[in-house]
Amino acid sequence: MKVKYSIVLFMCLFLAWANVYYYFKTPPHEPTNPADSIICTLEHNMLSAIINAEAGPNTKDTTDAYLIGSTVLNRADHTDFPDVVADVIRESGQYDGYRSSNYYRTGMSDYIAMRLMLGYGRDCGVLFFCRKDIDLKLLDKYRIVMRSESHKFYGT
Repeated sequence: MKVKYSIVLFMCLFLAWANVYYYFKTPPHEPTNPADSIICTLEHNMLSAIINAEAGPNTKDTTDAYLIGSTVLNRADHTDFPDVVADVIRESGQYDGYRSSNYYRTGMSDYIAMRLMLGYGRDCGVLFFCRKDIDLKLLDKYRIVMRSESHKFYGT
């Protein structure tokens, strides 16, 4: 009977050691999607949604999306605008897409927002944009930095 308990005790200890050994020898799980490696914040979610709303949900031109996201982040960093992405987007008369039915996140806009927040693809010279067919006299003190298929981007 003592041998039987000794074998059971030995097996329990061996299995416990094997689990601990396996736990420490197994490499940590690497995320397959780069977006999984950052914590989704309110700012990321709002930036993603405004990119989708302003660039258009079916756009294949990522240049617009990157530049629109850049304007939001550049304004948040600029002294003349609010310091928080949410306040920049909600500022009166600035981003009409905030109130549109296209104000939601997509996989592409999440990816672009994540890259922009990490510093990739950001154009630090743009502060304003408008549709390509509109001439804004208000923006005379800024120069056109870039033109895309559907927007003009202004900066300093």
